[in-house]
Amino acid sequence: NPLIVSLGGGEVMLFPKECLKYIKIFDKDTCIFLLTNLNYSINKEHLKVFEEMEKHAFSCIQTSIDSLELSTIGYLRKGTDFNKVIKNIQYIIKNFDIDLKINVTISEHNYNEII
Repeated sequence: NPLIVSLGGGEVMLFPKECLKYIKIFDKDTCIFLLTNLNYSINKEHLKVFEEMEKHAFSCIQTSIDSLELSTIGYLRKGTDFNKVIKNIQYIIKNFDIDLKINVTISEHNYNEII
């Protein structure tokens, strides 16, 4: 106890209706972890997922940021709109009671920026 369910692999929020369907299978004592890059424009379907996650104990959104330098983000995470990711992080913190976990992968390309 408690049961922890992690929705991840690829970008699961490309399919928010499916995420919502899976989250609703489990009772409210189940911890829901959502692994997402947050590199998208949040729409009504995404909001439904976040709202349902709030109903579950100790839910968490997990994302990765490998730098605060735009040039490094551009190199390590090609196609990522860093400003959109930061905006989405701020939006989730402000509007939802969901824990947020931000991972950093340290490599030869970013270690000076991380430490």
